[in-house]
Amino acid sequence: MKRNSIGLAILVTLFANSVMAEPITGGFGLTLGTKLNVNSSLATNIERFPNTIFHVQVPKPIDGFDEYEVYVTPESHTIYQIKAIRYYKYLVDARVEFDVLEEILRDKYTVPIKRTTQKVAQRHQPEAEGGGRISEFRRGGTKAVISLYDGRRVKKLNPNIRNYDIPSRVVITYYSEDVQKKSSEFKDLRPPKNRPKRDTSKLAADGRAIL
Repeated sequence: MKRNSIGLAILVTLFANSVMAEPITGGFGLTLGTKLNVNSSLATNIERFPNTIFHVQVPKPIDGFDEYEVYVTPESHTIYQIKAIRYYKYLVDARVEFDVLEEILRDKYTVPIKRTTQKVAQRHQPEAEGGGRISEFRRGGTKAVISLYDGRRVKKLNPNIRNYDIPSRVVITYYSEDVQKKSSEFKDLRPPKNRPKRDTSKLAADGRAIL
């Protein structure tokens, strides 16, 4: 009987926390699901991602974070991801500030559903990124994630590489799966399933002649 009472108390506490927790709608003065004014002087398109990722001067920047990226759908420019990044000279400073910000998010959105200290390497260069920590908070189809990337001195891995370090950093991300997955605007960016095989003969001929 006592064990059942304890279990019931835990369930009641979890339910109360989920009810009191704030919804995840966005951050830094921007709201997920709204449209970004891409013609504003405050938004600069990142060239390698035309019409989809912008550097933005946000309405409510957070102290020390001077890089903000906003991801939008390619036609209506509906916001589905907001990212703030801060770089650090010293890893110890990044860890201290990560702890401060993670606690604030935990108080606001309750206990994170996912917390890990495993390697959070970037896909394009996992051997150089080092370790880190991630805490993820989810509300339905939206989530807030805070990530700590330890960084690494690449020249320690390869003595032939100089002046190329991956700095420690903290990244705060707000993301809407609902907007991205339900948007028909991304369909044109995905190749059709039954498309003909790509002809690479000209590319191969040029490669053999030039490379």
